Amino acid sequence: MNILRAKVVIITLICNLYIASGQIVVNTWAFGKTANEVAAEVLKSTDDPLDAVELGCNVCETKKNPNDCDGSVGWGDHPDESGETTLDAMIFDGTTMDTGAVANLKKVKTANGKRPHRDDKDHDTLGMIAVNSKGQFAVGLTTNGADHKIPGRVGDSPLVGAGGFASNEGGAAVGTGDGDVMLRFLPTFQVVELMKQGTSPAIAAKQALMNINEFYEGFSGALVAVNTNLEFGAACIGFSQFEFCVNAGNGTDTLYVNCDI
Repeated sequence: MNILRAKVVIITLICNLYIASGQIVVNTWAFGKTANEVAAEVLKSTDDPLDAVELGCNVCETKKNPNDCDGSVGWGDHPDESGETTLDAMIFDGTTMDTGAVANLKKVKTANGKRPHRDDKDHDTLGMIAVNSKGQFAVGLTTNGADHKIPGRVGDSPLVGAGGFASNEGGAAVGTGDGDVMLRFLPTFQVVELMKQGTSPAIAAKQALMNINEFYEGFSGALVAVNTNLEFGAACIGFSQFEFCVNAGNGTDTLYVNCDI
C-alpha cells in the first residue's frame, strides 16, 4: 500500500465515526471553528443545509466576536490597496443547482445569503459544506480576497465550480488558496465529478490540485470534500499543512492534512 492510499484509509476510518448522525458540516481552516459550530446547530434544528452554510458564513462576516475567523475574513479585514474592504461570496444548492453570488461588494457585512478563502497565515476564504439527513448538499463561501488586492479583483470564491460546487449525486467540495490560478481549472467541479465516479474525497481533491500543478507549479491551494456516504477528505499544496473543521453533531473537531503533493 503506497503512502497516499494509506492516508486515505486512515481518513476513511476517521470518517466512519461521523456517519451515524446523517448530518455533517465541514469547512476550510481552523479559524472557522465557531462558524462550524453555528452551522451545525442550525443544521441540527432545521435540517436545512442552505440555512446552515449561510448562517455559518455570517459568523465570519459580522464578527460579533472579534476573535472569530483570525482577522482575515469579514468586516474590516484584508482591505484592498485603497483601504476599502470588499467581499465576495457564493452559495450553491446541490439539490436544485440554484446559486447566488456577489463580487466586490462594498459597505455590506453579510455578503453570503441564500436568497438571490492562502498561505499559512494569509487565510482569506471560509468555504463550508453542509449535508442534511436527506442527503441534500449545499456549499457557501465568503472572502475578502487577497490582502491589499488591486481594487476590483475577484478570485475563485464567488465562481461556481471554482470556489465551490455541490451535487446530491456526487457530493460537494470547497477550495481556498491562489484563487487567480485555481479559478481557471474549476477544481471543485472536478472533485465532485470524480467522487460521482467513485473516487474517494481525498484522492479526488489531490487529483484536482495535481491538474493545476501541471501548469502552475508552486501555486498554493487546498480542497476539502464530502461524498454521498458522508466520507470527507482534503488535500493541499504549497502550504505546510491544511486545517479543516468537521462536525456531525458531536462537536467540532479540527483535523489537518500535510501538503506533500
